[in-house]
Amino acid sequence: MSAANETLLVEHNNDENEPGVLSGSSINKQKLNTQKVNKRKVALGFDKAAWQYNSLATIQDEIAGYGIDILQNMNVNKAENLLDIGCGTARSFTQLNNFAAQILGIDISFNMLQQALLNNTAKKSTSFTVINGDAESLPVHSCSIATVYSSMALQWCQSPKQALAEVYRVLKPSGKALLCILTGESFTELQRGWHHIGLPSRINMFHSSQSWIDAADGFNCQLKTFTKEFVSQHKNVLSMLRSIKQIGANTKILIAPNSETLDKSNKVSHHIGKKELSDLSFYLENQNKVGEAFTLTYHVLFLEISK
Repeated sequence: MSAANETLLVEHNNDENEPGVLSGSSINKQKLNTQKVNKRKVALGFDKAAWQYNSLATIQDEIAGYGIDILQNMNVNKAENLLDIGCGTARSFTQLNNFAAQILGIDISFNMLQQALLNNTAKKSTSFTVINGDAESLPVHSCSIATVYSSMALQWCQSPKQALAEVYRVLKPSGKALLCILTGESFTELQRGWHHIGLPSRINMFHSSQSWIDAADGFNCQLKTFTKEFVSQHKNVLSMLRSIKQIGANTKILIAPNSETLDKSNKVSHHIGKKELSDLSFYLENQNKVGEAFTLTYHVLFLEISK
């Protein structure tokens, strides 16, 4: 870790409960606190998917590339540093390196960050540092980051307001941020299918686009927002479901408020029976098939912030 990057980080005592800075083979795991959104479960879901993520997350890569093009149009010059929230396996490092001399990557998944360090480009770079941390409590000093970028990560946050407050806090005066966020309008094909056959959804319902836009209100910054849909195609419904599961994105994250209202979808989310798959396939065959392919829609909100 370079000395310049080290000065960006909030000091920690290396206790196992604190976020860990990953440098070479020296790694401290973060023990995540349980909240209304089960952050530990989210981390474990992506931990399991980390080894195959790069080969399967094609639409996530498309969305990230689209976001980087927007970042280019925001006239972000070669800034001193850039914070990538939810950096994952650091697939975007090469492109992001065009915008900053130093890149700090934060992710809630320990194994994703291990893969980031195994990435040849990142591993050989002295300007890349990764930290195991939570987007809603960034272990970064206030007013220390010139550019913040995040793609397909903030949807896992419990509070849009808190997540945006953290982005605003760490940005330097005149700093800029681009946030690409998967919203609750996504996966409507599957959500409608489960509703039609009378079963609870097995995937998450994320915050809506409007929830994020409302949360951004009140910060002293310039804000530009727009949405775009990205569509993946699949040969059958099982392939569609696996495309979500294989990248860790099917993890149920809501925690029941008490034992009497236990989230039933958590109980049934581990296995889909033949009848359910058949009924879901029949519905989507008639409602959501283009040619020979079943389609799945990712609805993404792009937030451009200028402090």
